[in-house]
Amino acid sequence: MKSKNHSFVFVLFLFLISAFEINTQTVGKVYTKQAADSIYGPVLNFTIINTQDLQSLFSKTNSYLMFKIIQDTLAILDDKRNLIYGSSFSFSDNDVFNYCSVSKIQELIFNDNNPVTYVENRQNVLTITNGGFTLEETQPCPPYCP
Repeated sequence: MKSKNHSFVFVLFLFLISAFEINTQTVGKVYTKQAADSIYGPVLNFTIINTQDLQSLFSKTNSYLMFKIIQDTLAILDDKRNLIYGSSFSFSDNDVFNYCSVSKIQELIFNDNNPVTYVENRQNVLTITNGGFTLEETQPCPPYCP
């Protein structure tokens, strides 16, 4: 009987660890700008945000920021899909934003520390560039939301 209890506790422990890892997944990958251009193609359109303004948003979310360019204007949401940057945009729960981890944005900025950051639309992807480095491998929300 003790063996079954230990097995149950062990399985429960593994489940809890895997659930925690899923919820704290790091999203995004930093490339050199040249590599990103080669892999993801040219920038089709972009918006600019002051890097200090972007950094000030880190304290307004838990782990992720969500980005979308709407009519040539940048909208940024926290990880609960609340608008934290941009004019009062109207969007629905079905509107797709791309999200990435705050830690990856910090890594991007740390690499070059350029005073301006570009949020870019490329063919089929959204990228974020600061100086000579570009962040990609963001996730669309929905369907994959933090």
